[in-house]
Amino acid sequence: MRGRTRTVPVFLWIAILSTPVSAAQEKGGGDAEGPASVEERLSRLEKELEVQRARNEALEKEVETLRRLNFESNAGDAEARAALERDVDSFVARAAAAQERLGPKAGLYGKPFLSPARERRTYVGGYIDLEYFDTEGEDRRFTQRRFVPFLYADVTDQVKVAAEIEFEFGGTDSEGGGGETKVEFATLDYVIDEAFGFRAGAILVPLGKFNLIHDSPVNDLTDRPLVARTVIPTTLTEAGLGFFGSTYPFGESKLDYEVYFLNGFRGLVEDANAPTGFRSLLDDSSGTRDARAGLRFDSNNSAAGAGRLAFSPFLGSEVGLSAHAGKYDDGADNTMVIWAVDGIFQPARFVPELGGLEFQGEFARAEIERDALARSSGVPGDLWGYYGQANYHFMFDFLREAVPAVFREESTFTLVTRLDETDLDSNRSERVTVGLNFRPVEDTVFKFDYQLNLEDWDHREIDNDAFVFSVASYF
Repeated sequence: MRGRTRTVPVFLWIAILSTPVSAAQEKGGGDAEGPASVEERLSRLEKELEVQRARNEALEKEVETLRRLNFESNAGDAEARAALERDVDSFVARAAAAQERLGPKAGLYGKPFLSPARERRTYVGGYIDLEYFDTEGEDRRFTQRRFVPFLYADVTDQVKVAAEIEFEFGGTDSEGGGGETKVEFATLDYVIDEAFGFRAGAILVPLGKFNLIHDSPVNDLTDRPLVARTVIPTTLTEAGLGFFGSTYPFGESKLDYEVYFLNGFRGLVEDANAPTGFRSLLDDSSGTRDARAGLRFDSNNSAAGAGRLAFSPFLGSEVGLSAHAGKYDDGADNTMVIWAVDGIFQPARFVPELGGLEFQGEFARAEIERDALARSSGVPGDLWGYYGQANYHFMFDFLREAVPAVFREESTFTLVTRLDETDLDSNRSERVTVGLNFRPVEDTVFKFDYQLNLEDWDHREIDNDAFVFSVASYF
């Protein structure tokens, strides 16, 4: 600070001039030091202000901690919890409310993010995963699939910004590794109240539940369901705007809605090399995946619409209905409608002995309108698929007692079984996956899976079964 010109506030000059000298100075003793200079007293007051500022920051942190503890202590009371959920005004509070209802499967607000900045309340986090595949007939391989940092900010109590950036296979490179760097979503929310909010940006489309909860640490198996890769091309992100909100019809029930206007799919494009002059980005192998549009253009000057209605009758369970509809070709002549039904159910609500058991699933269908040009260009007919999954969470007490450093109070194992089927214009795929995973803490998971890929529900001698291991964690 020395050697720098200062502008001293009036209150500091008053404090300096009114600062008493020591008794020795007042007596004028020969051994007493001379009066402190204005520079020295100013420096001392600045240090005192810094100490007070640090104390204020510590008090602010303590208040935030007490607020969270108060939320948690009231979490068991349905009426208190509902009141708190209605009064959320920050991402921290919204996350706590969402985690209480469905845990990490709650979607955007279910992600574990913290580390607030002092002024703007900005939160940072993300997740990482690593996968190992041993597939019959293929080379074994390690895959560093995703590194996904995310940012959230409470600009004000009503204005929120949220974004995720995905680095897939190491990110974009020039060595042909297939890497990709992209915005997973980036939205600006203006929340009037919990029942009504406005959202704009690169929106994670609410088509089915899995597209909203696709993060690796959330899911108990490594590979995503077949239906969520082909009929609903997870991750599906589109530029647009719309509205969202939550209401509480009765008791502890909750009703969520989202509705958006978006650019839509790009399924049939001009191609001078194609026999018809057009090329289909929809097919019977990858389904709708290659028809996902970018965030820069609307390919046919025709907006699409998407929305989801989800009802949660009680904690731990939910059923959702969703749809996406819009023109998919350059001339805006043909429409594609994708609709989905999804659900999560925990039977322990009615049978306590079944604690730890959970069921989840999703069915989706793409109904594709085709004129003569679309048919001759290779646009497939209807696509549909589903998955059904059972999860059983458990832990052995003797492990916690024997190795407490590894098996902590919150540690858990999960036994998983999933059934997949898709039909892409009569091109069918079936898969049965069994898995066991271990979570030392909720946000970190080690997964061991075995996939049986079937043909017409018959395990024929085709070398395509796979053992899969992966590890994933939020941070």
